[in-house]
Amino acid sequence: MNTKNTALVIIDPQRLYCDPLPMHSRANDETDTTCRRIASIMPAFRAAGLPIYVVKMRMPDGADPKYAHLLDIHALTLSNDDMLVEKSSLSAFTSSPLTGMLLERGITNTIVAGFNRTVCITESVLDGRRKNFGVTLLSDLVADDNDSNYRPDITFARMLEMNLRGVEIEESAEVLARYQKKRGLNR
Repeated sequence: MNTKNTALVIIDPQRLYCDPLPMHSRANDETDTTCRRIASIMPAFRAAGLPIYVVKMRMPDGADPKYAHLLDIHALTLSNDDMLVEKSSLSAFTSSPLTGMLLERGITNTIVAGFNRTVCITESVLDGRRKNFGVTLLSDLVADDNDSNYRPDITFARMLEMNLRGVEIEESAEVLARYQKKRGLNR
């Protein structure tokens, strides 16, 4: 993969899933910590030349607007160059303009982080593969909220399914180091 055709895609870093403080939140300490780690590494991916796409669930039609704050982005600071994309279902690649936005810029490879590993992440990366995107999942930058039915056996099965369908699964430090090296940033 090279930086010209690769983007970092962060899925569902929203208060509902990542901020354990608001009432009605599904978040937990793991999702909060993971979201903050994603936030801390975003500048390094930008410096390595990768565009960043942040995909969030949009407010459903007819939903009570008093809960709209739960769909706000949690802990991330977006730059003017980052793209914010709204989706309307589990997959970021089928219920949003993400696919077209990536292809328009010549992006054919994605590096994925976010929430929820056993649901939206799995659906998104598998859809990305079906649409012929190269997909690398950052295993240390994904987590499950309290409503994702987190169980180690389900997580293992979903990770195995992703891997068998061509998703590369790596830790963020390894992936970032490769891109930094290509840009001459880690000599």
